[in-house]
Amino acid sequence: MIPNAIHLINFLSAVVADPTTKSLPQMGAAKVYVKSDSEVTVYNGITAQCGAKYKPDSPLRAFVRTDGKVVAVAGYITNYAMQGNSIDSLNLNCRPILSSEESSDDANLSDRSWIASTWTPDGRQVSALIHDEYQSQRFEGKCDFKSYMKCWYNTVTNYYSQDGGNNFNKRTKLFAIGPYVKFSRSAGKHIGFYNPSNIIEKNGFAYTFVFTNGFSSQRPGVCLFRSPIKDMVNWYGWKNGSFSVKMESPYSSLPNQANCQVLNNLGSIVGSVVWSENLKLFIAATSSTSPISHDIKIAYSTSPNMLDWSKSEVLIDKPTMWSKDCSDIFRYGYPSMLPGAPLDRNFSNIKNDGYLFMTRFHVKDCNLSDVRDLVRFKFNIQR
Repeated sequence: MIPNAIHLINFLSAVVADPTTKSLPQMGAAKVYVKSDSEVTVYNGITAQCGAKYKPDSPLRAFVRTDGKVVAVAGYITNYAMQGNSIDSLNLNCRPILSSEESSDDANLSDRSWIASTWTPDGRQVSALIHDEYQSQRFEGKCDFKSYMKCWYNTVTNYYSQDGGNNFNKRTKLFAIGPYVKFSRSAGKHIGFYNPSNIIEKNGFAYTFVFTNGFSSQRPGVCLFRSPIKDMVNWYGWKNGSFSVKMESPYSSLPNQANCQVLNNLGSIVGSVVWSENLKLFIAATSSTSPISHDIKIAYSTSPNMLDWSKSEVLIDKPTMWSKDCSDIFRYGYPSMLPGAPLDRNFSNIKNDGYLFMTRFHVKDCNLSDVRDLVRFKFNIQR
């Protein structure tokens, strides 16, 4: 999704929250403790069977299939699934479940496609949100620039599987969430909606948190979207007290030009959200910039309602993708919190314990190399 350190630093300029935003008080005083010495390698990018064909390049999603097996996906431009009897016994299957079409036509919304979110009611029918990057610099005459960042246009699209996640296909209504402006070859900056969180189901609706870097009058930040759980294709953004922003493709005849409302204290891409029934709080894994050191940390925030979020706190003190320390051996990103034992089929509810999954980037010559691992850490939630 973000290929190297230089691009990451540029990308961050759009990710960090507006410093004038006032922080809300801490809600519920929940504390998440990650055991930093509990690191376990789930997928080794050097020795894994699939080799260079796969790199974990988005936060891990998981669900329980009808046969009781756990299926997990950390998306890439060629998407593969991990399977196991439990979330801590995953092995990569080297057969792709979704390959990118790499279409040169921006209107197709189908260039490079990462499986970003999954949700299933029964373990067989699986809805998916796809992070789709139109990387127009790769196509002759499609962009006035040569930079990936200046030619990047991003949408979130609707896919589905009818066989428990073995194969994913486009829905008839492909467009899910995205900008109300079409791709412009002369834009000179990355535009769109990116990296949907996992999907949370509450009271008959599916919810996801999506980041936008801003465009036209749309402010940058994280917006909350929802769709009726029986629909899962028509998504509506939160604004002024209701989910009133209807998401329509800019390639349709009359796109809606309303802006979604950016949530306070979620200044960066949301890796995952889980609901703690014990604490009656949602817990979001994200990243945050220290107001003192300005270092970027893997962080978390809590909320009683998915709208009002606490000020972020450090989740684990590991060097992140944005680190500039050339002594780093590894850097970490794409945090996703999952329960160790599923309380629901989609790993979205949690008691007290679970795993923090992250991508571990190998560092070479002070930059992120092409070698990536998937790792997990144990964590505990306390009041």
